[in-house]
Amino acid sequence: MIFIKKIKSKLNQQHQKLSKFFRKFKKPIKKEKLVKNLSAVGIQSGDILLLHSSLSKVGNVDGGAQTVIDSLLEKIGDSGNLAMPAYSYVHSMVNTTKEEDYIFDPIHTKSVVGVVTEVFRKMKNVRRSIHPTHSICAFGPNSDTIVSGHLEAETNFGIGTPFHKIREMKGKIVGIGIGIGPVTIYHTIEDFFPNDFKDVYLQVKYPIKIKLDNMIFNKDIFVHNPEFHKYRIDKTPEIEQWFRKYFKEKKILHEGAFGSGNIWWMDIQKLYDELLDLRKKGITIYNIPKN
Repeated sequence: MIFIKKIKSKLNQQHQKLSKFFRKFKKPIKKEKLVKNLSAVGIQSGDILLLHSSLSKVGNVDGGAQTVIDSLLEKIGDSGNLAMPAYSYVHSMVNTTKEEDYIFDPIHTKSVVGVVTEVFRKMKNVRRSIHPTHSICAFGPNSDTIVSGHLEAETNFGIGTPFHKIREMKGKIVGIGIGIGPVTIYHTIEDFFPNDFKDVYLQVKYPIKIKLDNMIFNKDIFVHNPEFHKYRIDKTPEIEQWFRKYFKEKKILHEGAFGSGNIWWMDIQKLYDELLDLRKKGITIYNIPKN
């Protein structure tokens, strides 16, 4: 399984290189256009955004990832907050625990979830939460509050984590150049109601090394069950299509253009409430009605 994932990773890297090469021949997309795109879709000054992104799908952006970030910061203004994943897992959570040389260092460990997140991570005054596989980076007046306490939280995505705090701050989940499938915020409901999602995690915690203040220690965390997660929303197009249609009908999914790609956003609290209602009907990101 790990061998197959490595091959897929290599193929994905080659695809990204080819896409980057051909993008050079397309008309450059300026920051001004991206800011207008953000306004058109409903991103506002003062917003708190949790962003997932794929730069390769946006087009030939003049200035690349930094321009995408700058357009977002310009739109939300000095009172807004921008957060992004800086995940550092090696293929999966459970596989990361088996990597003998893996040590999470919040200062040096790179983000593996896209060039935009890695450029953002290295920016001045960007803060990073302490979590061995699913850290969050944030910039803005509430950045310290957003990222603090992740290490001490009892779950990966629940109470006291950046995901919980951004929801309480009435934040928006945003996707640029991606569908609504590969979005971590769905997992918050699982960590708030673990008895309803008993197969999501493996039964025991696994230790992962963390480096802080030149000291290395183990942090025990629950890791996703790889068998169960084969069928979640980001791996099953039918499930993603069902949820996209449902969220559109509920008027919580807002979509538009961003450069040569797409952008969408949802109010995280409204999304969470809808997931709660669906959970009561037995509908989750792993299971939808058969009809």
